[in-house]
Amino acid sequence: MRENYVVFDTRNPKHTGYRIACEQLETGTTLRAYAVWNRSRRGRIFPCLKDIAPRDFAGLLRNAALLKSIDYGRDYEFRLGGNAHVQAQGFSFLGRRLSEIDGLSPGYGAALKSVCDRVCGRARPIALRGWLSKSDETHSYLQHESLFLPLGTTPEADQVLIVSVYMPAGASERESTIALGAA
Repeated sequence: MRENYVVFDTRNPKHTGYRIACEQLETGTTLRAYAVWNRSRRGRIFPCLKDIAPRDFAGLLRNAALLKSIDYGRDYEFRLGGNAHVQAQGFSFLGRRLSEIDGLSPGYGAALKSVCDRVCGRARPIALRGWLSKSDETHSYLQHESLFLPLGTTPEADQVLIVSVYMPAGASERESTIALGAA
């Protein structure tokens, strides 16, 4: 395992993330993403990516990751990976498949696949809150709030938009943006 990667605690997966209702989201970034997604649905179960106006998503891209279903959910590929994910996770997801992520952070790819399968299968958003442990010498923890949103052009969702905010323990979202190096 490379240094500075996220450590997924397979003995205590709730430590990494537990489910919350979307109405319990607290960070401005995830609340805004949820509002944009809801507005973009226009009465449908979920929107497709082209329904989300880029201007509405401005300011959220650094916290966003987009996954595309491969072979009807056998795997997912990262098509977009914002800088907040790279800084918090310790590696770039871009172009990688979830099946590759376990090689970098054992158990983490399988956990993400489980959430993506549920989001696509049920065509409903999932919100998680929890902690990620860094494998560097500090063994520091980052609190996260993550929103997994279904997207697609068919009756079934075939993409997942993830919007996450990562915060050092005890920091606010604004403080975390500064601490993780956003301009």
